[in-house]
Amino acid sequence: MIKQYLTHLSTFIHNLKFDQIDAKTTHHAKVIFADCIAAMIGGQAEQEMLALTPRFAQNQSPNATIIGTTL
Repeated sequence: MIKQYLTHLSTFIHNLKFDQIDAKTTHHAKVIFADCIAAMIGGQAEQEMLALTPRFAQNQSPNATIIGTTL
């Protein structure tokens, strides 16, 4: 059963229009999003991920890729 707060949150997000969000909040969201993408790409260069990447390549799926690679 879906928790009630998830229903309320998803309904709020579904009904939210971009122009209802103030510029400061929009800017902050863009900064956070860019930081997350950069962290994912940067993390791909870590030794652990370099070791795992060939394993991911063996299980290729047409529906997903590894950010920061051509896989």
